Amino acid sequence: MRLTSFNLRQGGSPLHWEAIIAATTPDVLLVQESKESGLPRTHWEQVPGRRWGSAVLLKRGRVTPIPIPGFTGWVVGGAWRNGYVFSVHIPPIRGNYHKSAHALLDLLRPIVAGSNVILGGDWNITAGRRRDDEARRTSKPDHEFLDRLERDFGLQSAWCIGNPGVPLAQTLRWMNAPQTPYHCDGIFVNVAKRRKVRAARVLSGAVWTRLSDHNPVVVDWG
Repeated sequence: MRLTSFNLRQGGSPLHWEAIIAATTPDVLLVQESKESGLPRTHWEQVPGRRWGSAVLLKRGRVTPIPIPGFTGWVVGGAWRNGYVFSVHIPPIRGNYHKSAHALLDLLRPIVAGSNVILGGDWNITAGRRRDDEARRTSKPDHEFLDRLERDFGLQSAWCIGNPGVPLAQTLRWMNAPQTPYHCDGIFVNVAKRRKVRAARVLSGAVWTRLSDHNPVVVDWG
């Protein structure tokens, strides 16, 4: 099964959807900052007051939507097969992304804890642990969030599982620091099934630079 996550940037276009589907042929596509695509087997919700939102597209089956209070359009998904899948885009709470991420986990825990779950998208915080020799460091709030994901949900970054000991790949080319290797996009899967992660990569190149300031994350799992 192939899992892909991509922030289209400020609404995207049909070209964004065409490009990511053609390049990755995903079984599960988790999209953020997207207008409604109109594609079948897609569950999309709009962020109130914005022209875009998050979406889950499935190659097979459909999501039974589960609304997450306070995260309408930001966190979209629900029950699927024998577990859950959500496309995540963390908004700030009073300017703080970590508080917002923990608030989301507070809401998700009674729903998904102990179940098979896939959480992927734009977390707006570092979505993995950095090596000690990397120029950027994993902050204490980042460690605390990643610890909680593993402790309470049994989840780890699929990219980190698939690339042990490798510096975090750049997933965001922020306009004020386009060379800084921000790694805020990630797909989290059950650590008990870590052996199912066959490959994990971040796509880069001219096509993605042209379409968005985020790079897609692709995971072959299962």
